[in-house]
Amino acid sequence: MDFVDRLDEQIIRCGITRRLLAAAAGVSVNSLSMWKRRGTFPAGDKLVRIAKRLGTTVEYLVEGENQSWQSWASSNQELLLLLKKLDADAVSEVLAFVRFKLSQGLEPNL
Repeated sequence: MDFVDRLDEQIIRCGITRRLLAAAAGVSVNSLSMWKRRGTFPAGDKLVRIAKRLGTTVEYLVEGENQSWQSWASSNQELLLLLKKLDADAVSEVLAFVRFKLSQGLEPNL
């Protein structure tokens, strides 16, 4: 898997379009296409904005390294804060739901 494959994977995971990503990251849709055609990477500042918008790391997009727990936690802070407010029974229900969804063939994004 190369940079463009990982970029496309993260776009799908986030449920956004290339056009929305381009607008959020301050790049043109043509730039996204050019990187794909040429097999190149965006400049560092653009790459950082893209990674932030996708809730991933520059390292993952460029090198394919697994995202660390810290990176995941930082990009999913709202989820973690909400989970902390639940009592033990509610947390058990949430875990059961997540396990059910994963049993349906969904891949975890850790």
